[in-house]
Amino acid sequence: FSQLGATVDHVMLLKRADADNSKIVDQISAANFVYLSGGKPRYLLETLQGTASWEAIVNLLAAGGVVAGCSAGAMVMGGEVFDFPQVWRTIPALSLIPGIAVIPHFDEIPALMTNTMRRIKRKVTVVGIDGSTALVRSNAHWMVLGRGGVTVFTEKQKRRYQAGEQVPLPN
Repeated sequence: FSQLGATVDHVMLLKRADADNSKIVDQISAANFVYLSGGKPRYLLETLQGTASWEAIVNLLAAGGVVAGCSAGAMVMGGEVFDFPQVWRTIPALSLIPGIAVIPHFDEIPALMTNTMRRIKRKVTVVGIDGSTALVRSNAHWMVLGRGGVTVFTEKQKRRYQAGEQVPLPN
């Protein structure tokens, strides 16, 4: 992030107790950008859900700040998250982007697994984001940026989007 000219303050939010620590919540509240890193989606979800830190992140976004995530960080922002390794099952996520479930590293996942995940009857739209690729919302529009693409699975269709294309997703 420093190569982008950003000043970075690390927030050491490692466990659920940290997420309600007033010093950590104050750090998040003072930020204008929060980045949710990768790791284990269920652990990240259980660490943040229903905490003062998550409330601070939601407030930051509502005030015009930016929230970004990679891997597990992107997954937990959806309305549901795949409960790896049980890919046929989803659990409720943080719902920053309700109605979707994110599959990061989509270009690195074997076709058998992605076919299993998309065939399961669910009410969410499944969004597969390739490595080195971002799905960015700006001015109420979603756009693909980066080297790869984004694949969107709805109950009725599968559609692939490339860099520069807008993706019709809920805001």
